[in-house]
Amino acid sequence: MTSFMLSLSLIILGITSLVSQVVLTRELMISFYGNEFFIGWILFGWLLWVGIGSAFRRFFKKCSCSLSLLVICHLLIAFLIPLEITLIRVSKSFLTVTAGQIPDFIPSLIVSLFIIAPLCILLGAQFTVASVYFKKFQQHNEKDNLVGRAYFWEALGFVLGGLIFSFYLVALNEFQISAILILLNLIAVVGFLFFSKDLERRKNLFIFIVGLFFLGFVCLWRSQQLNTLTAALRFPNEQLVETKNSIYGNLAVTRTGNQYNFYQSGLPSGADKDDILNEHLVHFPMLSHVNPQKVLLVGTGFNGALREILKYNPQQIFYAAIDPALVDLAGKYISPSLRQGLEDRRVIIIKGDLRHFLNELPTDFDVVIINLPNPSTALINRYFTDDFFKKMRLHLKSDGVLSTHLAFSADTVSV
Repeated sequence: MTSFMLSLSLIILGITSLVSQVVLTRELMISFYGNEFFIGWILFGWLLWVGIGSAFRRFFKKCSCSLSLLVICHLLIAFLIPLEITLIRVSKSFLTVTAGQIPDFIPSLIVSLFIIAPLCILLGAQFTVASVYFKKFQQHNEKDNLVGRAYFWEALGFVLGGLIFSFYLVALNEFQISAILILLNLIAVVGFLFFSKDLERRKNLFIFIVGLFFLGFVCLWRSQQLNTLTAALRFPNEQLVETKNSIYGNLAVTRTGNQYNFYQSGLPSGADKDDILNEHLVHFPMLSHVNPQKVLLVGTGFNGALREILKYNPQQIFYAAIDPALVDLAGKYISPSLRQGLEDRRVIIIKGDLRHFLNELPTDFDVVIINLPNPSTALINRYFTDDFFKKMRLHLKSDGVLSTHLAFSADTVSV
């Protein structure tokens, strides 16, 4: 039975590693820089610290209490996951003071590298401890294949973790995910507690198990309150109204005075008082066409762009939001006049990634307006490629107009 529990422990380790890596990477991207370089930096730090954790192998070889260490690793990892989420969110409030500000680059790199260190070191150490203890249950001629067996069970956990996160956990908030990971690690600990004779100090472990169970219960029972309370730390000088996850990232609505601000994965997507910006965005391309009857709007449109386009009385407007869930969320907070733009019968909202629907779109657009932030993330970059603009050209009439915009340093007030 203990051999079975070791295999289960490695599977749970794989699930915990994969899911926690995705969750913490998403948290760091929201709080700091969400581009490809920053993702690579986080993965570098993850591999570095896991490697350092596994380097304690020599110590574990001489240790006679491998099973106790394995159980302790499960307990500490389960405790650290919600703590790491909270620390990441708190860290941004120390590095920024202005609403909508992105932290400085070098401090972001330093914080993101060291903040994941405790969890990663424990994950690396746990695999080594499990592999060492695994030797006790292998035949002499099978010990050469010991590491391969351990990697197999952990890799199986990786696969299961990816499937579970993609199809179920992706839309849950971070503290609900933490509660699930705590429960999985508690299952491993309780299994060792009841089925292993090698485990020492059972009474002390029982106290930790009860404490961790309580933590998991709180994370699940008060997940929304904890998530809102800690997520508010990402937005200094703003009041967080609502936050939720979608398949494309994190969405947030904040308030400053009487203005609602909308964020996607930590980057501003617009506000409900952007009248001047939307007038500049829409009227230049619309006035450049003699009779704009069919229009494609890509990006943010719920906060005024649709209303401005409708002033030209077009026949059809195809509206492709970069994250359709943001449109539904914003609809709860924008004014009735802005909401009318979303509800107008001439507006066709594309529910999904525009690049998946390009072949199904009409090829006779009079005007295409791209209203996206600067190409600074993996999600947005795809809309600023040579391939994308070539495909857009195929959907325009011969006299069609395509408009986009970029924010330059001249648009930013510096000190």
